[in-house]
Amino acid sequence: MPADGRSAIAGIPLPSHHVHRTENGRRVGYALYGDPAGFPVLNCHGGLLSRNDVAPLHGAAFRRGVRLISIDRPGVALSDRLVGHAMCDWVFEDVTSVLAQLEVDRFSVMGWSLGGQYAVAVAHVLSDRVVRVATLSGCPPLDNPERLARLHRLDRRLVALSTRRPVAARVAFGLLHGAARYAPFVVTRLTCVDLPTREAAAVRAEGTWLPRTMEEGVRNGQGMVDEYRAMVAPWGFDPADVTIAVDVHQGSVDTLVPESLGRDLAARLGNATYHLHPGDGHMLGLTRGPDVLAALKEP
Repeated sequence: MPADGRSAIAGIPLPSHHVHRTENGRRVGYALYGDPAGFPVLNCHGGLLSRNDVAPLHGAAFRRGVRLISIDRPGVALSDRLVGHAMCDWVFEDVTSVLAQLEVDRFSVMGWSLGGQYAVAVAHVLSDRVVRVATLSGCPPLDNPERLARLHRLDRRLVALSTRRPVAARVAFGLLHGAARYAPFVVTRLTCVDLPTREAAAVRAEGTWLPRTMEEGVRNGQGMVDEYRAMVAPWGFDPADVTIAVDVHQGSVDTLVPESLGRDLAARLGNATYHLHPGDGHMLGLTRGPDVLAALKEP
């Protein structure tokens, strides 16, 4: 599949990208992947990325009868900022508006990495509409210093800059944007350094997909500051109150979100099943994504 997520396979329609206007006039970007007539699954994209983090799953979603809806969060890619937003604010303001436009009632949710927190928030806010949830390399609430300390050092550094030195944080995000734009193969190579062999091969097979998705995701530095502040803010609800079935997928050798955080998330949720994948790292969205999509269709 080309890096922009377009399918070259006969019989599979191209994904589409849209800009939606909410009632208050904000722009919200989203993409539609997979089967246009399939069962709807909302994707919550990873940190430093955008709606296109699920582009490699386009063909798998189509073959499994899934309509994959992926929304840029506030200040990311095609979406305007929602100043000071928290996770639930995004659900109330953007998710409900896009789903209404698409006439989606019942749906499932998936979230990779930082998107895992948002997937749980969707299940909390829209509990009467969500069928199932899957998190892949997701985290529990990170407003606790001990839990935050277990996160990868790059994310901890970006959190510190975003919360204490936002100007410096914007510079850092600008550097990441430049690297992704002008040295995409270097970004891919550095990403693969700590990945298991199978995951590194999967990333390389997607060409420039990852750096191009990062380039778009981090181009609004202030939007990224908002993202990292929201990441470590209180969730605004108790994870134990989320009683919808949540499949928590975690790689045993994940260096970005360690196994202990995945276990913590599963333990805090009201109805979670923990899936440890021995030998897997952080790229579960690529290697386990097709199977996750199939499971999300189950009642």
